[in-house]
Amino acid sequence: MLLFISSWCSSVYNLHFKALDNINLFSDIIVKKDTVAKKPKTLPVVVVQPNNNKTFSLFQAANRFTAYYVDSNKVVLEHFMGKLKELKLGKKRKIRIAFIGDSMIEGDMISQTLRQLLQQQFGGDGVGFVPIMSNVAGMRSSVTLKFGNWNQEDFRTKKNKYPLFISGYAYTAKGNSWCELNDKCVNNSNVRLNKYLLTGSGAFCTATVNTGKLININADRPFNKILLDSSNATSIKVALSNNSIPVYGIASESDNGIIIDNYSFRGSGGLELGKMNADFLQTIQQQHPYDLVILQYGVNLLNNANEDNFIWYYKPMMKTIEQVKNNFQGADILLISSADKAFRYKGKYETAKGMFGLISMQQKIAYESGIAFYNLYESMGGEGSMTRWVESNPPLAYKDYTHPNSLGDEIIGKGLFEAFMVEFQKETSIKSK
Repeated sequence: MLLFISSWCSSVYNLHFKALDNINLFSDIIVKKDTVAKKPKTLPVVVVQPNNNKTFSLFQAANRFTAYYVDSNKVVLEHFMGKLKELKLGKKRKIRIAFIGDSMIEGDMISQTLRQLLQQQFGGDGVGFVPIMSNVAGMRSSVTLKFGNWNQEDFRTKKNKYPLFISGYAYTAKGNSWCELNDKCVNNSNVRLNKYLLTGSGAFCTATVNTGKLININADRPFNKILLDSSNATSIKVALSNNSIPVYGIASESDNGIIIDNYSFRGSGGLELGKMNADFLQTIQQQHPYDLVILQYGVNLLNNANEDNFIWYYKPMMKTIEQVKNNFQGADILLISSADKAFRYKGKYETAKGMFGLISMQQKIAYESGIAFYNLYESMGGEGSMTRWVESNPPLAYKDYTHPNSLGDEIIGKGLFEAFMVEFQKETSIKSK
């Protein structure tokens, strides 16, 4: 008996997914639905071709990307993989990735492992985006960050004077405000690192860089990228006293290769991005273009042990993805599912009761928006994996039964890299024939 997300959600939530009744995206592929007596422990979602000669399981595989292709040889994230191939063949180009998520990636967790492995494989130096200040700066091993005397606005602030950045933050000077960073993501000591100050619009002013060099800041666009330094130096210090201009952070990156910008916002479910100004996002993409946008969310939607209704999440998250598709022109999009999360049930920690419903909803969102999907829950080991990670020796997760520790984050990052390389091998082997 085949079990489909559409039938499961129909039986539990009384939802009818018209798009999944007769899927014509793959020319007459039919999704068959059966009645489900009880919630299964796995996530079997299968598309069957009419002749039944070929079956492609959707969204279950660990450490793999999927995009509803019946032909498993078809490249997922095809445009992005084509750019990777050009880079590997020696073309001088920069490939920038926005890794946007919640506290799972806070402190550059997961993304720092992925950055390191991709840069080793395809070239590139630099940590990418670093906020001008951070309450979790001490968590990061990819950069040393020191700062002082900034005002902060964010997604949680009731009234924001300035547009917030992708990170969910904006900062203004209190007086003599400063930021100093030392980039730890440099593979080649002779490489030229470009250090940019990223700002919103505001009055003309100057910034002091390092030991006294003055840089003019002409922030006449909604988003501005001001070159502070271009050298093989890995550290930079910038000071600013003008409080009429919002500052977002510093980007440290090489001219060529892979750059990954970490944008973490604790407690987010991914909906804030859908509320941002479209023109502002378009200006960011023009000045600081992304080739891939990764959206990682989930655990914050499981607020209590019995949470199992995620119907409300569908429309606002679809709006977020539509926002990214419309305003980050040319970028592929990857949705990473929730990680496993455990609650105590009858004295024993088990996977959240609502996990199946949440992953199913994220699958539906990815399918209907036509973007790629990565099942982090299955990549961790599926049901009970968070409990196993917490109780393993050495532990791979913290005792909040929500967040992997540095060892667990490294495993997740390596799993993501494996998924990238599987698709890259498809790109190189299929198109070289």
